[in-house]
Amino acid sequence: MTPDALQIDSIGAALPEADDPELRAALVITTMVGVTIGHQLLGLDALRNAPTDRITALLRPAFKA
Repeated sequence: MTPDALQIDSIGAALPEADDPELRAALVITTMVGVTIGHQLLGLDALRNAPTDRITALLRPAFKA
């Protein structure tokens, strides 16, 4: 099993019981990768200047959904 698959399985197991836990976990991971790329690689000011807790608060509803 690849590290990515292990991460997806781990996150999928932590999600509340719902349909498609692996798909939901993969979406969480790829969203976070996108945020990381925007912050680190692209240097988007909106992400660089935002406190981590603000970014978390904005993403939380999407992840809960």
